[in-house]
Amino acid sequence: PETLQMLADRCEGNLLAAQQEIEKLALLLPPGDLAPEAVENAVARVARYDITQMSEAMLLGEVARFCKVLAGLEAEGEGAPLLVWQLSDDLHALCNVVAATRGGMPLAQAVKNARVWGRRQAAMEAAARRIEPALLGTLISEAARLDALAKGLGKDEVWGALRNFGLQLAGAGRAVLRPLAG
Repeated sequence: PETLQMLADRCEGNLLAAQQEIEKLALLLPPGDLAPEAVENAVARVARYDITQMSEAMLLGEVARFCKVLAGLEAEGEGAPLLVWQLSDDLHALCNVVAATRGGMPLAQAVKNARVWGRRQAAMEAAARRIEPALLGTLISEAARLDALAKGLGKDEVWGALRNFGLQLAGAGRAVLRPLAG
C-alpha cells in the first residue's frame, strides 16, 4: 500500500506518465513485492496539477492537498494572476452562496444559482457549511490585495500570499495566519 500510494502521488494527474513509470519499474526491478525505497529511487516526479484541483481542495478544506497542488502549480510555472482569478472567483461564488442560504434558500439551490457546476458543487457546499460568514469580508479585502500582488504591485511575495489566502479559505488555523500585508 505504501509503495502504491507513493507511485500515485508522484504521477497524480498524469496517467500516461503513470503507465510509463509502471513499465519502467517492470524493466528495472525484479518481479515480486517492490520495496518503497526502490520505487522512490526509480520513479520520477511527474505529477501534473491544474487550477481546478487547487480550487476543489481549497473549497473542500483539504489543507495538505491544497498546499501540494499550489506548490506543484508554482513549480510548473503557472501564472499567479490566473490562480488569483480562480481564488477570487471561488470566494465571490461562496459569498453569494452564503448570503442566499442566510436568506433561507436551500444550499443546493444557492450553489446552482451561483453557477457552480459538476464536481465543484459538492466542494462549494462543503465550504459554505464550514466557513464563518464573518471571515468572508476579510477575505474579500485580502483578495483585492492579492490581486495587486499578482500584478506586481506591493512588496510581499505572491506565492506565499496565495498560500496564506487559500489556507484561510480552506479553514486552516485561522488564528495563526496573519492577514496579507497591504
